[in-house]
Amino acid sequence: MLPDVVRETQVELDKYEVALTQQNQIQHIQDTLSELIAIQKQCSRVIVAYDLLKPHLGSVEQEAIFNSIEGIHSRLNNSRTDFIDGTYRQAQMLGNIKHSVNSLHSNMEKLWMLYVQDKIRPFDELTRIAKTLPQMRQYTSQLDTLITELNITAKSLPNVRIWGDFHAKLNQVASLLKDIEGLSREKRDFLNIVLSGQASLHHITPEILEWCAEVGLSNSLILRFRNDT
Repeated sequence: MLPDVVRETQVELDKYEVALTQQNQIQHIQDTLSELIAIQKQCSRVIVAYDLLKPHLGSVEQEAIFNSIEGIHSRLNNSRTDFIDGTYRQAQMLGNIKHSVNSLHSNMEKLWMLYVQDKIRPFDELTRIAKTLPQMRQYTSQLDTLITELNITAKSLPNVRIWGDFHAKLNQVASLLKDIEGLSREKRDFLNIVLSGQASLHHITPEILEWCAEVGLSNSLILRFRNDT
């Protein structure tokens, strides 16, 4: 009788160990799935942003990003192979891969911010000048709002919607400033000097004086003696 009890007990212990092993495996599988979902979401955002920015990147930047993506893809394939072979402890490896994805994500954010700044920069001077001209005063609030929204766009990676919205607003800014963009370099330089408070009589040429009268600036400009102390 005792041998039967021992044998039955051993059978139950074996079942318990199998169940415990299966429970641990389920936990490892769940952890692996959680990491994969996080990686998939971030990779999708990075790839969409890369596809949008790629035509505007240099060959060195393109190659660096491509190599990073290929490296992540290769490591994911290795993890998949190990998982299929029954090694369910992939969460740590995937955590390391996620770190690489985060690094790539940060790099793409920097490239996107540089792209945004590069697109906005040509309008900085034009916007400052526009605020000095009477015929542009009705548009200054709209310009400020658009420029602010364009800068906010740089804070997150672009998707197709963000990309389209950014360029639509950029076109709005360009449209509002098209008349300012047509100003000669001489007129732009004059208005910048006025804005800096450094304008003097020798900056006012006959052409500048005539133009100021045409655009309604004659009564807005005031000359003062320099206060050298």
